[in-house]
Amino acid sequence: PILCMVFQFVMDRYELNVHERMLLFIDVYEELCRETIQFDRSMARPLVLNACYFKSNKWKDACEMFIKCFSHNISWQSVKATKSVKVNGKTTYEYIRDDNRSQQLHDEFEKILKTIKAQLSQKPINYNFMQKGIKLFKSWIQDSNTSTTNTPTYYY
Repeated sequence: PILCMVFQFVMDRYELNVHERMLLFIDVYEELCRETIQFDRSMARPLVLNACYFKSNKWKDACEMFIKCFSHNISWQSVKATKSVKVNGKTTYEYIRDDNRSQQLHDEFEKILKTIKAQLSQKPINYNFMQKGIKLFKSWIQDSNTSTTNTPTYYY
């Protein structure tokens, strides 16, 4: 997704140190998560749809991988969409309706970004941790671009 291109772009800004690059990327990430778009005669909608935080897709995968690479003891909990119910001794699954599920995941992810930003800014700054995270995230970006798409990725 665009997130991976932004990450690559920010990490190539060598006039900034690694800590400044990470904080800049998180600022951009937060803005992408908050940004809305509105067309004529329609309501403003999130630029990144809230459903992207719930359903399996590259955006959600990137969010999860970012947390793994750059956080200390933070996990992003998925929410239950089904529950098991026993009927006549047989287990079936029912959908749990929750109109705010995707919004809650979006809000939780924004809180996680703020927490990661605070963790990365704790003194003394752990540059080695950030470098390892950058290497791991870049590797994931490369692997996800080559393994999940049959068409080339174009950068303009």
